[in-house]
This record gives sequence, C-alpha cells and structure tokens, in this order.
Amino acid sequence: MSTEFDYKELFNQYAVEAGRYLPRRKRKDIQLEIVSLLEDALEDMSQTSGEQVDEDIAIEVLRSFGPPITYAEKYHQQEYLVGPVIFPLFKPVLILGLGLFLIQIVVGLFLIIRDGGFNFLDTVDNFFDMGFRMLGVLVFAFALIERTTPERWLRWPFREMERTWDPAGLLVNMSKQAVKLRDILFEVVFLVGFVVFLVFFPHYVGVGVNRDGVWGFVPTLSENFEIYQLWIVAYLLAKLVFNIVLARRSYWDSQMRWFQVGIRVLAIGLLLWMKGGPEMFGINPAYLAVHNPSASLLDFVKGTLPGWNTGFNIYLIIQLVIQVIHLVRDLFMVTRGKSELKLHLK
Repeated sequence: MSTEFDYKELFNQYAVEAGRYLPRRKRKDIQLEIVSLLEDALEDMSQTSGEQVDEDIAIEVLRSFGPPITYAEKYHQQEYLVGPVIFPLFKPVLILGLGLFLIQIVVGLFLIIRDGGFNFLDTVDNFFDMGFRMLGVLVFAFALIERTTPERWLRWPFREMERTWDPAGLLVNMSKQAVKLRDILFEVVFLVGFVVFLVFFPHYVGVGVNRDGVWGFVPTLSENFEIYQLWIVAYLLAKLVFNIVLARRSYWDSQMRWFQVGIRVLAIGLLLWMKGGPEMFGINPAYLAVHNPSASLLDFVKGTLPGWNTGFNIYLIIQLVIQVIHLVRDLFMVTRGKSELKLHLK
C-alpha cells in the first residue's frame, strides 16, 4: 500500500453517512467527534501493529466501529416514543401521510368553497383536528409496534447489515454511489399499488360528496383515459424494473444512470403526449353505470370538470419542467462519471 493513502477522506465519508441518522442540531459537532475518534483509533492500531497507516488499517478501524447507522445510535437519547430502530420506517410513512393530508385539504377546500358553505374558522378547526388525529394515530401505532415486537425482529435488518457491511464501500469512487434500499423499497411498494389500481380500479378515480346527508360518488376519468392507460402502466412498470435492478446492485453506476436517462425520456414523451392529447377527465358512461349517482351530484361534478382538466394541465407542465431538469442533471452526472456532489467536513 502507498504511504500517501488519504484516510481523512474515508473517515469524513463515514461521518457524513453517520450524520444522516444524527440529530440535526448536534450533527456537525458529533461528526467532528466521530472523525477525531476514528483518527485516534487509527493511530492506536498503527502503533500496536508497528505498521504505517495505510488503507487496510483504516478499513479495519471502520470495521471495528461498525455501520454508520448503528454507530449513530450511540448519540440518541434513550427516552422516546418512536426510537431509532423503527424511525427509518416511521419517517417515510409520516411524510406520505402528510402528503395525503395536504391533498385532502386542497380538495376539501375546493369542494367546500364550491358548495358555498365555507366558514374559515370551522374549516381550519376541522383540518387541524384531522391532522393531529392522523399524527397521533401514527405515533401511537409505531410506538406500540416498537414496544410489543420482539427486538430480534426489529433489529434483524441492522444485524444483517453488520454481518455484510464492507467499509471498503466508503472509498471514493466517482462512478459508483451507494443507494438507500429503504427508499427504493418504499417506491417499489407504491409503484406496485399504483399499477394494480390503474389496471383494475380506474373507475374509482372520482369525486365523493355528501349532499343533504347522502353520500354519492362520480367517476371522473373520461373515455380518453383508455388511450393513455397502457402507456402509463408501461412507464410505471419500467420504473418498477429499474428500482428492482438498482436494489439488487445496491449502487449507482454509469449503466444505471443511462437506464434512468431512458426512464426520464419516456416520462417526458408521455407528459408531452398527455399535455397535447385528449382531455383526461370527463364523464365515462361505462364507469358511471357502475356507480349510478344522483342527478344533482352528477350536474355538480360536470360543472367542476373543466377545473380538473385545467389543474391537471398545470400539473403536467410542472412535471415536465421537473423531468427536464432531472434529465439534464442525470446526463451531466453520467458524462462526468459522477453520481452526486460529495459532502466534506471542514
């Protein structure tokens, strides 16, 4: 090994990875402390072995510290509702729940204003009540799971990580970058559910309204949806295959970047087609026959459909801009052999 091996870069990268799981307010100080502890351990091991500092000794030090996520647990307080073991799963579920809650707020406000029954104080009170109720249910559910599930089951992914984790993976490689398997798993579950929904239950996309104490439902995907359905499903399946392959590889490289570029191009083409093609929302007689809503509710929904299509076109434009930006970024990364900018501790 070369005596010019830069162990500081390796230790900095370890601290950056550990920082993903550290409290935000104390993250920088703890990261600096971790680097200092690693350097002390490196010096001790070098003196004990009588060898000069090299890559093998640095990796052995990291192996003794363990995976960054498990080492970061040392800095978490012991009193909590949702602990560090189950928090990596709690966080994406909470974000998804908040996203659905915001969508519910927007749709609910639109329908309330449309009906002319808008009362600001009552509406705000109801939305806050629903939000705190959702948050309370989530926290209670995850706290209950953590306290009733045997620890060996909750810690199984971490024990498996400790068994298979290789510190050499932290060595800077500008053509490869480790991926977050948790995020990929979350997206795979979402894509599978979305594909199943679009293939088997598209007639459940619509508006449910309580009018005079009676609930009714009107499906809002027009007959034109069938034109796009196959291609939307094909795009989602392509993303699903991409995520599965990426999860199996467990790192980004130039091949996966080019794969993602192809997915981006497919998405942009599909969005442009949907933007210039027939309108997505309307009254589909075949779907309507399944639900048979009241005449007053049907008239109400027919009056809102132009707004649905206008809002959907705005959404398509926003998505086009996002996809083009991501495409340019992906092309830059794949041509430069980089996956993302590195973070350094100064």
